[in-house]
Amino acid sequence: MKKHTTHRATFFIAFLFLAIPNFNIIDFLPDFISYFLLARLLRESKEIVPHFAEAHSALTKLGWITLSKIPASFVMFFNMYTGRDIVPLFTLIYAVAEGILLFSAITNAANGLFYLGERTGATSLLSGTRLFGVRISSDGLKWLTIAFAITKSALTVLPEFCLLSTSDTEMRVFMSRAYPILLITAMAVILVFGITWMIAALGYAARVSAGCDIKEEINGLAGEKKLAALARQRRTRMLTGALTVLACASLFSFDIAFENTNGINILPHFIWGMLLGYSGFRLFDGKRTRIALLIATAAHTVISLYAHYETIRFYDAFDRLELMDNPRAEAAYRSVELAATLEFIAFAILIGLMIAGFVRFIRLHTGVLPTSDGYSKTERGYHRRLTAISALLFSLMLLISAAKCADVFLDAELQLISSATNVIIASAAPWMGSVLILVSVLLVAFSFYFLSGVKADVRFKYDEDDDIEERGRYE
Repeated sequence: MKKHTTHRATFFIAFLFLAIPNFNIIDFLPDFISYFLLARLLRESKEIVPHFAEAHSALTKLGWITLSKIPASFVMFFNMYTGRDIVPLFTLIYAVAEGILLFSAITNAANGLFYLGERTGATSLLSGTRLFGVRISSDGLKWLTIAFAITKSALTVLPEFCLLSTSDTEMRVFMSRAYPILLITAMAVILVFGITWMIAALGYAARVSAGCDIKEEINGLAGEKKLAALARQRRTRMLTGALTVLACASLFSFDIAFENTNGINILPHFIWGMLLGYSGFRLFDGKRTRIALLIATAAHTVISLYAHYETIRFYDAFDRLELMDNPRAEAAYRSVELAATLEFIAFAILIGLMIAGFVRFIRLHTGVLPTSDGYSKTERGYHRRLTAISALLFSLMLLISAAKCADVFLDAELQLISSATNVIIASAAPWMGSVLILVSVLLVAFSFYFLSGVKADVRFKYDEDDDIEERGRYE
């Protein structure tokens, strides 16, 4: 009875947070809490019930994506001085990403519940629910949930397009006046629809809970499965997915800047660090290693946001064309240089932890375990070769970060003191952008090539009958 009460409270909190409307990318009641709570409910059964693994994966991704709205909101507001177009842009990106993943999570969760209802005694899963006296089938509830998700995403984005820049003065005035009306109307529609959906969803959850013990039915179904094989499949998906994220993280080594943003990178470096930290957390074993990685990732994120803010604040105060004749600009720029240095140091610490963790990952999840009787000289050489290549990969990331830090100091337009040394530095600065692009292209190609090979090794290893006890002793 206590567990049923706990589950009802979990459903209530999760559904309530999702039913409340958002203001652009600002969640009044954070959606990521709902997604992580719902993913946690599927954690134990995702290896037993088909479709639950995909639903759990989509909900987890949704949790991390919506969690990233917190630092993204800082970036959005720091960059608003360059134009209001960044607000609808960010809102649209998040709405599209959430819409795609929500459709996957809802359909897979519904299909998994249908599978359970057909193959076990949990027939209440197929009975649906009642809403204001009207019976809604389980399939109808699925489409009601999808309709609410689409409505919430669309109406969150729609009012923000009133903020788009336009050269037509009359249109700009009209859209500015229409914005608050559209915003209030959209939020009211989302709130009414959300509460209606929440009542239906909670009614369905209560009916299912009263009709059967889901966990008992799942455990009965588990006896028919090969749980060891399922556990290996789960581990393989987790590790290969984290390696894919690690490869994609290299894409954020590029700096994307435009003339109307004073040459400021619109993809702050904290995104790169967060992706590295997430992949490392999924790949590495050991509680201490994970805690250290979380601390390093959080520190780098905070410092990177601070560096981005200092850069924007500097160029907001000083025009780039006037820097050569403004001694105050040189003094103010010292805070930008300090922030860039701290950001590099934080990134270097993060990379150091990634190298140490990845070396252990290679020994544990590729080839033969070092503690195994079959660990030969060939296997030892194979592990050493992978270790050397991975160290080269992360060193390349560190080199790019160092070059980005150096670019802050070598900005040709800020060499205000006339001396031979500064003339040499100023003449070298224009080449820095080309160097960064070439090294970033090399990093992306190298990352995808090397990590695709590591993923193949991981799949091959877990397709075999591994000695689970031996691995447990090594861990």
